[in-house]
Amino acid sequence: MLGVPWTKILLGAFVGYLAYTIYTLYSIFMPQPCTKSQHCIKPYLLTKPKLGLQISTSTQASQGAALTTIWKYDNFTIDAIVEKTVNVSVPLKTRKNGTLYVHAIIYPRGSQSPEKDYLAYSVSKITTYSLPQASFINLLGNKDQTENNTSKSASGKKEEKVLPLTHWRQRLSVNVLEDHIDLDRQKIPGEIYPYLRTTQDGRHYYPIVFIDELGYRISDLLPLNESATVMPLTITYSPISFGKLRLWINIQQSLKMLTELGFTEKDTDEIKGIFADTNFYFLMLTFTVAAFHLLFDFLAFKNDIQYWHARDTMVGLSTKV
Repeated sequence: MLGVPWTKILLGAFVGYLAYTIYTLYSIFMPQPCTKSQHCIKPYLLTKPKLGLQISTSTQASQGAALTTIWKYDNFTIDAIVEKTVNVSVPLKTRKNGTLYVHAIIYPRGSQSPEKDYLAYSVSKITTYSLPQASFINLLGNKDQTENNTSKSASGKKEEKVLPLTHWRQRLSVNVLEDHIDLDRQKIPGEIYPYLRTTQDGRHYYPIVFIDELGYRISDLLPLNESATVMPLTITYSPISFGKLRLWINIQQSLKMLTELGFTEKDTDEIKGIFADTNFYFLMLTFTVAAFHLLFDFLAFKNDIQYWHARDTMVGLSTKV
């Protein structure tokens, strides 16, 4: 009976998997060009409009909510990289364990009412419910304090339950799509579609504004109480490519699904660190090396099995090994 060429099958499956992964990433970063002009939606940026960027806050997420402007960038340009630190007045409702939303608006420069004349709109929570930082277990903490807490628990005293409190995010990252790509209205990527807004004639799509929630880290959280009337916020703006925008949206959606499955913010924060704190090209290199490492481990294990399976005696082998 002929032996099954497992090595060739495994190599073929690995090459196929690697090729499919590369093709998937390529299709994300390099979308198919629009070939039929009647189906094409061109970027509004081709008309070289003069735009402005406004960052506002509200206790509601709806676009018609009352807004408080915290930063208005009238001389906005897509390719700029700007960092601005502002002081934000926190409403009493938010300080009483409520929620505050941040609204990022792209509008025609000179508009007196950006929230009504907006071209692009994005909303995100700038607060979150989290346990106080002191309640997290510190493995490098004071040994005496740890033993003291342990002795209290052993004595049978009832410990006070720690409840999540409203925390303030100190950093906000805003991006706008910079690539001039013609989109096929019949092949718009699913993750891009909710962010897409077109002109009345449907021939152009407005700039896509995106709030990068991967930049929301636990280390940047500050607890909110009723006395915290003003909080600092560092706003960072930078352009984003079409491929990175799609990838970031997919990752954010995946993290939200993990949260729905019971993952805590501390768990997802570690995953965010992989993407937010690592250079993208280095991340892809790490993935490739890990894939080849897995392949070589499997081949080595297979060769070990074949070696021992082919031996009939133990002659020449040391009993001490």
